[in-house]
Amino acid sequence: METIVSLVREIRIRDDNNNYVMDTGGRQMMMQEKPLSLTKWQEAIAWAKLVEIVILDRPIIDKSAAPNYSQSALKSLSLLVFWPNWKVRRQASSSLLNILSNEKALFAEALADLIFLDTTNGTIDHGDGWQVPGEWYVSTLKHLLTPKEPELDKLAIHTLLLASIQRLVEVDGSVWLRWVHEHRESKTWQASEDYGRITENEMAIYKCPEGQLYNTRVLDFDEAAGIKGQKGTSIEDQLAEIQLIRELAEKRRKEGKLSTKQKQVMDKELAAEKETRDALKSLFETAEAKLDEARAMVIADSAGAFA
Repeated sequence: METIVSLVREIRIRDDNNNYVMDTGGRQMMMQEKPLSLTKWQEAIAWAKLVEIVILDRPIIDKSAAPNYSQSALKSLSLLVFWPNWKVRRQASSSLLNILSNEKALFAEALADLIFLDTTNGTIDHGDGWQVPGEWYVSTLKHLLTPKEPELDKLAIHTLLLASIQRLVEVDGSVWLRWVHEHRESKTWQASEDYGRITENEMAIYKCPEGQLYNTRVLDFDEAAGIKGQKGTSIEDQLAEIQLIRELAEKRRKEGKLSTKQKQVMDKELAAEKETRDALKSLFETAEAKLDEARAMVIADSAGAFA
């Protein structure tokens, strides 16, 4: 075989004759599909190297967009990491780590989801009754947990279902938990403690509509305070001024109006409540996104989620 076709740029969808078409920079190679049992281990090793090239050398038009991984490449790697021949698994694991070092958690999430679904659907195992050993799942999960910050929270969600597969649990059921504990000092997990520090008062502010004052008690103050005892003014004049201020304040209260001083206090309190509301909004949007991901995974495999 050529040098693993270093010019490969993508794996395209199967054509009408059910062949795989590979664009090798100017000429095409046709590979007819055949049963996995007929694939030699040497071919499988070359296959793993090819998948690595396809993923890492894929054309990227918009770097700001989310990665679009070839489903054929993902499917191939999900099979190769569990290949019966140990040399193939070694190469597949090496290729996986090389991909993860560049693609980080996003690729790990995509592959973890696919392996979990293929396992529950029974397509990972061979048709002759042979099952992939739990030890191989443990090894693959450890590889998928190698990416670092800043996507640990999403990676934790996507790998949790894979970590719950029965045969993996029977071999090492705490591999996922150990990984979480190893990263407990991470900013991702430290940020999760913010949810536990939310007070009832802050929740009430969060639920209060924007522009509406929640803490109305700040408006209940005596505007006449500080007048009594002023130098250069008789006690009688001070008492008369206090009485007048209080009468005007009571009149405005009944009319639903605010004094200049009350408006100043209200504006200051509204600004403080907005800061609280914005901070909680950020936390809740993050939590809702994670719950939506978990909900989608449960819907995708409702039987397995509640087994």
